[in-house]
Amino acid sequence: MQYSFGHESTEYSEAIEKLRKGMYLMLRGGSAAKNINILKEIIRNKISTDNCMLVCNDIHAGELNRDTLIYR
Repeated sequence: MQYSFGHESTEYSEAIEKLRKGMYLMLRGGSAAKNINILKEIIRNKISTDNCMLVCNDIHAGELNRDTLIYR
């Protein structure tokens, strides 16, 4: 059995490992966990985001594109 979904990664290296194995990477933006900053490094290093998805626990989907993705 091969798993295609991994849980959120807390480290960039772990995220890259999942993407290289063809897994889907969950990036969370919310109060419980914030690892969406990993996406910034993925984009900066020109790694495909095809298998990346944004997940949230306490933010309305409309908020994701307004506040959470602004890198400060």
